[in-house]
Amino acid sequence: MKVIVILLLFLTSVSCETQCENKYDEFYAALNEVLRVNYKGRVIISNLLKTESKDYFEKYIDDKGDTNIIRLQIPEFTVSYGESFFLDIYRRGIIDSNDVVYMHSQIDTLKKIKLEQKMVKNMLVDAKVLFNVIDNFHGDEAMAMEKQYNTSGYVMVSKPVFSKDMNTILFDINYYCGNLCGHGITYILKKKRNKWTIIGSETKWIR
Repeated sequence: MKVIVILLLFLTSVSCETQCENKYDEFYAALNEVLRVNYKGRVIISNLLKTESKDYFEKYIDDKGDTNIIRLQIPEFTVSYGESFFLDIYRRGIIDSNDVVYMHSQIDTLKKIKLEQKMVKNMLVDAKVLFNVIDNFHGDEAMAMEKQYNTSGYVMVSKPVFSKDMNTILFDINYYCGNLCGHGITYILKKKRNKWTIIGSETKWIR
């Protein structure tokens, strides 16, 4: 009996590891598609953005009895997908109802990983290395990227969130192209005919 239990635990562990590997293979495929379409030739920071599962807003009732929402500042190099975000994309027909809870609860269990150069078509650079380069150019991002890497900007990527059937994925791209240039966008992709396709995007910030 003990041998059977150990064998089952081993098989479960192998299955989980295989599923995780498959998940990140799919993430790289989806990421490369977004990079190909919108960020060709840009440098990518290998460290992933911190990803949280809370809503950054507060509700209050005004003198007229109306409910209002105040958007709160999200910490730098952090992205967050609150439950309201998943409810919104469900109402828009992007995900199924059972994925609202599944995708939201998945965020806090995401592994801390770094992107691997062999899996990404763009050049990867460690965050500390790139920020040191920018410091050497007195904080001038555009000049640093042009002189050091012969490109116009760099990209930071968040951890991926998958639907239960693994056919929908979302992640954020933060793009920095100068001290007054850049944006943060959530990309949503679906897998169709074994290929990831961008089906929607939501701009989070512009500078």
